[in-house]
Amino acid sequence: MSTKHTPGPWLATRSGSKNRVASMDTGETIAAGATAEDGRLIAAAPDLLDALENLLAWDETDLSLTGGKAKDVVAALAAVDSATGRNHYADEIE
Repeated sequence: MSTKHTPGPWLATRSGSKNRVASMDTGETIAAGATAEDGRLIAAAPDLLDALENLLAWDETDLSLTGGKAKDVVAALAAVDSATGRNHYADEIE
């Protein structure tokens, strides 16, 4: 699949009162002026897309977590955590 958006990874940063999301590879600005929460979500977009594409590529007749599937689920959880600022494992740790 060809990518029509700026490839990730992207990073949300804050300088003074300004929020910015930029490509980590090129420094190109993806978004500016977003709230911190929106910046996190925007910055996580490439990882979220990648995780969802991997999950959708699964053979729907075999839903076991064998092979690379467990890794795909962990990547999806990490992408959601990055986008929301949550930690899916925090409840298990406490």
